Amino acid sequence: MKVLFVAPELPPYAKVGGLGDVVCALSKALRNLGIDARVFCPLYGGIFPSEDWQPHPSPLHICLGTTSSYGRLWETNHIETGVPVAFLEYNQYFERDGIYGPPDGGHSFGDNGERFTFFSRASIDYCHHINWLPNVIHCHDWTTGLLPSLLDADSLRTGWNPATVFTLHNMEHQGVFGVDVAEFAGINFIAQEPAPYLNFLSEGITRASALTTVSPTYAKEIQYAPGGCGLESLLKSRSKDLKGILNGIDLEAWDPFSDPSLPKRFSADDQAGKTFVKTTLQEEMNLPSGSDFPLFGVVSRFYSQKGLDLLAECLPKLLSKDPKAQFVILGSGDPAQEDTFQSLAKVYTSQVAVVTRFDERLARCIYGGSDFFIMPSRFEPCGLGQLYAMRYGSIPIARRTGGLVDTIKPIHKDSGTGILFDEPTSGALFDSLELALGLYNSSDLFQSIRKNAMSENFGWDISAGEYRSLYQKLTEAQP
Repeated sequence: MKVLFVAPELPPYAKVGGLGDVVCALSKALRNLGIDARVFCPLYGGIFPSEDWQPHPSPLHICLGTTSSYGRLWETNHIETGVPVAFLEYNQYFERDGIYGPPDGGHSFGDNGERFTFFSRASIDYCHHINWLPNVIHCHDWTTGLLPSLLDADSLRTGWNPATVFTLHNMEHQGVFGVDVAEFAGINFIAQEPAPYLNFLSEGITRASALTTVSPTYAKEIQYAPGGCGLESLLKSRSKDLKGILNGIDLEAWDPFSDPSLPKRFSADDQAGKTFVKTTLQEEMNLPSGSDFPLFGVVSRFYSQKGLDLLAECLPKLLSKDPKAQFVILGSGDPAQEDTFQSLAKVYTSQVAVVTRFDERLARCIYGGSDFFIMPSRFEPCGLGQLYAMRYGSIPIARRTGGLVDTIKPIHKDSGTGILFDEPTSGALFDSLELALGLYNSSDLFQSIRKNAMSENFGWDISAGEYRSLYQKLTEAQP
């Protein structure tokens, strides 16, 4: 079986959030199951071909609407997973830095509708160009929402009409543009008055052969307001074609026993190294070091979904109540939240350390060095942070929503893997942080819960098997 992943992100080359991590790890897991999985991704301005990349000998002819263009293909194997990857070079749309918008700005590129329509069409022409026609095209999020429609139109000419799987990573991001983008794409689209617009996510949901999202609970939540972000009725109408398949993580890439980012390695059965990682992190962040200080970690983007404003609101009360509690916060995004946390770090110099940039090494050290990991999300389709944290022995404190429900087992006596709370309020988070401090002071119980968390298996094997079954079902149903 042949499957093409069409995705706007692919770490380490291009990454904004968890979408890219899923594309990277799932494609690898599928190849381990014998599926010929490949990835198609734009060549953004920050990606530079290396010596082992091969330029395709002939330009890629891209036919879109009434226009005809030529792009360049670069082919390689993924530097970490070995999965075959094709990058599309087309400077007018992708030479600039940034994926959805400037890397240092909070807005999107004004031509994103045209950029990702072009990218989706190019993925179809790529398959014909190299004479490799997959059984399934797996589309990822709104940027590929027009691909099923483009593929349907193309099949009338070529006779090739593979099944399409459309994965919804986050309903909040939908790709809404003027109807002129439909004309640019060359697809039939009937505008709805009084506010005509083209919604990429809606088009993908409507046209794809099957829909998946990244956790079973999120699959239920998005069929009702507010989880569906206005598309809940459409999703409910396709409920028989919608399946929640839990994201996993690459257990080889995320292993505290072999991670070169950590100053010392450790495992669930030998946690001595974690104490050293914690001390090293405290010293790097200019915090008092030692086991007397319970250390809470955050690795996140700063925006409303993640609920970190709730943490900022309750921190002063908690820090004053327990002068030994420490917080290491790595994140960026909303300038107001960045300023708030930096101000807290200036007031509570021995308790709060804040870094407002992306830093993969530091992120891994926070997972490995912290005692608890905070995710007070207002909604969370799946979440990867809690999976990394548990793998590295950091007990999650999270809101009971989406994939956080599906992956964190509430603590009961000496069972469970984390702390869950219900309401998205600073008060509820404060109570959970106090529970965590009490747990930390119960040393034997704390160590038991930590070992539980580290012993969980969040690898891709089971989920990749579910995707393989879905692909097989779709291909068997194809005419």
